[in-house]
Amino acid sequence: RDWSSDVCSSDLDDLGYGDLGCYGQAKIRTPNMDRIALEGMLFTQAYAGNTVCAPSRCALMTGKHSGHGRIRSNIQVPLEPADITIAEVLRVKQYFNCATGKWALGWEDTTGHPLQQGFHEWFGFLEQRDAHNYYPPRLWRNADEWPLQGNAGGARRDYAPDWFVKVATNFVRTSGDLPFFLYYAPTMPHANNARGTNGMEVPTLGPYRKENWPAPEKAKASMISRLDDDIGLLMTQIQREGLDN
Repeated sequence: RDWSSDVCSSDLDDLGYGDLGCYGQAKIRTPNMDRIALEGMLFTQAYAGNTVCAPSRCALMTGKHSGHGRIRSNIQVPLEPADITIAEVLRVKQYFNCATGKWALGWEDTTGHPLQQGFHEWFGFLEQRDAHNYYPPRLWRNADEWPLQGNAGGARRDYAPDWFVKVATNFVRTSGDLPFFLYYAPTMPHANNARGTNGMEVPTLGPYRKENWPAPEKAKASMISRLDDDIGLLMTQIQREGLDN
């Protein structure tokens, strides 16, 4: 097997470059993302595809800038069959493709659904407005609703990002001999806008609980470090499978 043919891409929601240690901040712990930068490269003259979610993801998936992309704002518009995604291109080359996290490029029963855009497996939020909630009543698994039993009746026990990293690491572990493409798009550290100053939803403040910071800032820092921990889990799984080179 040509191990170099495997591809992992990550799309981090509302994370600013200045939130990472590798770009100079010294308050929030991000050792795993810093390691990626150390072993790879830093982008110091680059922009995201757009300033908001859906068109930026459209640029990433299709390779088109916002002037040519199908989706140019956060108003719900699905990708169409004429839009060619990186997953579709790789699928033609016999890649096994999985996406998990936040999609925002087409919801159920539309041509923009991940399964209609080159992915074999999908798990997460289809609509970006749903993705603001870190304790949702359900997610989507392929074409079906997938209830989160721990959040039934308004309970808050199933933290959605925990499921995304489980799906990502499991996909790497079980990918078999086919080359694969993993699109990992966690929702941290985007706030749950509907909850106002309590919108940085995280199970624990972790190492920042005793900091003399405003509560939202402590929660945001905790979300970023938790995200870094999840990326560390994914990196460890990639290493276990002999794919880290």
